[in-house]
Parts: sequence; structure tokens; C-alpha cells
Amino acid sequence: MIKKYVRKFLSDLHESGGWKALLFHSSWSLTLTSGLSYFFGLVRDKVLAYQFGLSRTVDIYSASFTLPEALLSFFVGSALAAAFIPLFAKKHDQDKAAAHRYAHQMISWSLLVMVVVGALAAILLPHVPHWFVKGFSPAETEQWVRLTRLMLLSPLLFSLSNTLGQMLISRRDFLWYGLSPVLYNLGIIFGLLVLAPRFGLTGLVCGTLIGVLMHLGIRLIPLAWGAQGFRLRLDFSLSPEMRETARLMLPKMLHFGMNSLMLIQFSNLASDLPAGSVATYSYARNFQSLPVSLLGIAIATAIFPSLSRDAGKGDFAKFRLDFRKGRTRILLYTTLGALALALAGKPMIFVLLGGGEFTAENVAFLAKVLAVYCLSIPLESLMHLYHRGYYSLQNSAIPSLFHAANIGLSILVANLLAGPIGIYAIPVGFTVGLAVHLAMVMSLFPWFLKRTEKGVRLSPKLERAKKWIVLVIVVASLASAWVFIKGGKSSPGPEVVLSHVADPKEGNLRFYWKDEQGEHLGNYQSLIDHVKGKGQELRFAMNAGIFDAKFQPLGLYIEDGEMLHELNTEKDGFGNFFLQPNGVFYLTGQNEAGIATTDDFRLSSDIQYATQSGPMLLIGGEFNPELREDSENLHIRNGVGLLPDGKLVFAISKEKINFYHFARFFKELGCKEALYLDGFISKAYLPEKDWVELGGPFVGMIGETRGRLDTE
Repeated sequence: MIKKYVRKFLSDLHESGGWKALLFHSSWSLTLTSGLSYFFGLVRDKVLAYQFGLSRTVDIYSASFTLPEALLSFFVGSALAAAFIPLFAKKHDQDKAAAHRYAHQMISWSLLVMVVVGALAAILLPHVPHWFVKGFSPAETEQWVRLTRLMLLSPLLFSLSNTLGQMLISRRDFLWYGLSPVLYNLGIIFGLLVLAPRFGLTGLVCGTLIGVLMHLGIRLIPLAWGAQGFRLRLDFSLSPEMRETARLMLPKMLHFGMNSLMLIQFSNLASDLPAGSVATYSYARNFQSLPVSLLGIAIATAIFPSLSRDAGKGDFAKFRLDFRKGRTRILLYTTLGALALALAGKPMIFVLLGGGEFTAENVAFLAKVLAVYCLSIPLESLMHLYHRGYYSLQNSAIPSLFHAANIGLSILVANLLAGPIGIYAIPVGFTVGLAVHLAMVMSLFPWFLKRTEKGVRLSPKLERAKKWIVLVIVVASLASAWVFIKGGKSSPGPEVVLSHVADPKEGNLRFYWKDEQGEHLGNYQSLIDHVKGKGQELRFAMNAGIFDAKFQPLGLYIEDGEMLHELNTEKDGFGNFFLQPNGVFYLTGQNEAGIATTDDFRLSSDIQYATQSGPMLLIGGEFNPELREDSENLHIRNGVGLLPDGKLVFAISKEKINFYHFARFFKELGCKEALYLDGFISKAYLPEKDWVELGGPFVGMIGETRGRLDTE
């Protein structure tokens, strides 16, 4: 194998005409720079994971990319992918000055569109956060808006850089083209190591923008200083090439637009899950895409020229043979790759990302999500082969339309399953959409190939079928757009809150975190078994507060009179916990309950149990002034309220609800103080009301027991 690559390298060196040509203008320069880009990409992810783990901080940073990348892909990427290289290369061979004019027009119109669309997006962002990050708290949303507005500078720079990159490819200046992603990653690493420690997430985004500038700068060098003498200038005229570009990019805009919609929706959905879910989705997708790129896309791309030649010559027997060989190789290699990635995912993630803030729990959780994502690897890889099969038969409509339907279905399935299975809904939805899409293109391909071979046009019956297919695509696209615009908004209806009243004076309330061996109980089933071992029956249970990525309480936690985590007085952090004022729920040795703001809380030796969370919902019988009735920050929520007679009301919403309406539930019951405990992960165990959720993983849990069981 090594000798084979050495011989190829020496042969390419001889054919290219020397080391300079090999380094600057051969495929080896792309191999070298791709390797460097992957390496620094791994360094980037390692530093990011080490510093922040699977946290809300990474969620906010990752989510700030979604809208800028979608705008760039939809408005500029579609044009470059559809037409630029062949039109520019053809024109360059005929008239270099005319080719440069075409490039100036592409750059000018791209910049104009990005300025207008970016400005509108920056203005509208605060009004539509539920379209992008419906699960973020108000403070997190404010941070996301600020970072996204900064990141909206990147499509401007990338639109210019990507156009220049296409020009470099057409001229075979591969080294300069390939170095740009290396410098981009270096910019992010600089932001992580130098700017983020001083300026937080804003510094990290500034480092990213520095990377974008270097991405652009390195591509300007050979064009501005080389023999071509290319100079940047604005030109808003419409040459025949620009008109042709506009015509050809329209079908691509459907493909790129639906793909961007899927990425936005998946990120939006993940924001509505526990902190770190956006980061988990992003990391898992990056790992999943590696075997798809190295095996599936590579084989499909390599076989595409042969399929095109076979179809062009009318040699359909060889076409079928080449296609079957490619399909067998892809299915075999990607299945083995998926199995290997699923089995080796945990140790691989530990090596590549583990350490620092990226805990063992983070490694295990990401490995599980990745294992589900691995189901899609053979499907996505085969999809690329079938798409190229259709392309070689000069048909792009069928794969493009089915691809749009696949994305619509993926979004809908993920949204439907998010409640029952959480973050796993994203890879499951993605896989289901791919499976249906692949089944459709596979079932039509033999028929379409046979029709092409015989030169037969579609019958009237099939023409009608085409119309139905288009109708399905439109419905799926509209349904996806509806989910996108709806953004999780819903109004709390009647009986949306499950509640339980407990009397602390009965002495049956306790907090539970770990067992006698120091092992996390983690869920209600473990708690049921735990109290049963003590001869008790669990009557009611609810999770007791917010915890961090290390599965430690985020604030004060006292159990059996022992303080296991100290009071957190920080007020400038991110997340619901830091919404002010936050507070403490506690039980004393006299079986009396109390809820107080963190500022008013006084620690004493008499407190047997306590948990700190936030925000306060009611203070002195009045709403927390920070809560807004029209807030679109909707979640499943649980909390605790204190009645005037000293009894406690534990409540959990059955549907998504905002803080204000959740607080109103406690107020209408007469509570004077009420504290929010946690959000989406919250579950309750209350068999008396036919509500049994075993939940988890939790840190602290509040449990009410009764009696002693007959242990004979």
C-alpha cells in the first residue's frame, strides 16, 4: 500500500514538472492542506471541549453560526455550486478580461445581497428568537442575538472568499485554496486561547471572524499579485453569464434552502433540550460525517465520471455493472465504518475531546448520541451514489425533490420525538428521513434507467405521478416551514399543570442524591428501590434543581444536615439558574419549609435539606418583576410553592409554558413564595394521579415516603 502511494507521488512529481508545480497545482497540495485542516480542526474542537465541555456556553456559540451559514448557503452557495466554475473557466479560456468582469459581478451581487439580508436579519433577530433558539432563557437569548449579529459579518467575507476560491480552483491554484480553512481554524484557536479568557464568548466570536479574514486574505494573494492581475471592483451589471447563473441557481436554492432549514431546526430543537444539547448534536454530526465523506462520498465521486461516460456512450450494461460495484463497496465499507465508529466512539471521543470541562459523563453521553447517528451512515452514503446515478442520466429533479421531502420529514419526525426521547430525536429523525428518501430514489432508479436506455418519454400516467410527487414535496416543505415558524410557540391551556400538596410537618419529605456507597441514584426507579430497602414506599418524587455538566448541583445543596455544595452567589452567569432573583428551598429540623431569595437566605445548622435554583416565581405573593406574560421562552417546568399554612405545592407542567404562566399557577393557589426548580428534563412520580415517570439522569431528587412496608 505504501509503495503504491510512493510510486504515485513520484509519478505525479514527474508529470507536474517539478516540486513547485506539485506543491501549488496538483491534487497533492489539496491532500496536504486537507490533512492540516483536519488536524487543526481537531485541535480547535479539543480546546473548545476542554474549556467549556457540553455546556450552554458552547450551545450559544454553536447556535450563533446557524443563521449566517444558512444565509450564505442559500444566497451565495447555490449560485457558486450551480454555475460559477464552468462558466468562469469557459470565459477565462476565451477572454480573461470578460471572465474577470463576470467574477466582479458575482462578487458585487453577492455582497449586495448579503448586506441587505444581513441587515434585515440583524434588525429582526430580537423579535424571532423562537425560530432559532426557542429553548434559551432571556439572558441566553440576549447573548445569542449579540453574537449572531457579530457573526453576520462572516457571510459578507465568506461570499467574497468563496468566489475567489472557485476562481483558484478553475486555475488549479490548489495550495492557496486549501490553506484558507487551515487559517480559519487557527483564528478560532486564537480566539479560544487568547481572546475568550479575557472577553468571554464575544472574544471567541472575534477570533472566529479573524479566522474568516485570514480565510479571505490567503486567497487574495495569488489573484492580486500573480500574473493574472485580478483587482477587486464593484460591477452591478448583468452579463449573459450572470443571467445564466441566476437561472441555474434556482433549483439549487430549493436544495440548499431545505438543507439550511434542517440545520436551523435541529439546532432550535436542541436548544429546547438540557444545556449542552446543541453542542452534543454538533459534535455527533461532525463525527458521523467523517466516514460518510471519506468512504461514501469519496466512492460516489470517484465512480461518477465512469457512470457519466457509460451513459453518454449508451453502454448501459457497463453502467449497471459499475453502479452495482460502487453500491456494494459503499454498503460494505460504510456499514463496517458505522459499526467501528459506534463501537469505538467512546474511547475515540475520550482521546479527541475528553479532559478539562469535558467530563467522563460528557464522553459517555456524546458516545450514545453518536451511536444512534451511526445508523444513518450507510443510508446517507448510498444516497450520494444514487444522486450521482440520476445526475449521470441527466436528471437532477428527482433527487433534488426527494431530498427536500426527506428534510421535511426529518424535521417533523425529530419534533414529534423530542419530548419522549430528547436529543436522540435528532439522529432518529435524520435517519428516518434518509431511509424514506433512499427507498424512493432506489425504487424509481431501475425504472428510470430502463426508460432512459430505451429513449422512452414518460407516459401520461407517469406525468400525473410527477405532479403528485411535486405536490408531496410542496406539502412537506410547507409543513417544515410551519414547524420552523411556529418555533415551539404554544399557549398554556386548561389543566396543563400536575400538582401535589405535601405537609412537611409529617416528616416524610427528604432530598436524595447518592446512596450509602456514594453512587448517584439518578432516577426515580433507583429511588423507589432505595427507599424500599429501608422499608418505605415512595409516594411522590420530583427532581430538585439545576445541575452542571459534571453532574454537580449548580448551587447550594444540603442533605441530612450536610452541605454537599455551597451557596452560589454569582449573578452574571448564563441559564435559568442565574435569572434574578434566584432562591433557596429548604426544610428545617423541625419539619418546617421555607423559600427565600438567595440574598435573603440565611444558612443555619438547623437546616436539614436545601436546594438552590432560579428564578424565583413569586416573592411575597407578587410575580417576580423579571417575568413577562408574553414571553415566548416555553418549556416543561417544575417548581415548588409555599402556602400560608406551611404546606408545600410541588408542580410540573404537562405542556410547554413560560415562567409567568407557571408562576400564575402558584399565585392562584395562594402561594406567597414559589421557586422554579428545573426545565425540560423535569419529571414527576405521582402514582396516585396515574402519573409515573421514572426520569433521569438527575442529581438531587425530592421524595415523599409513607409508612413501612411489610418486609416479611
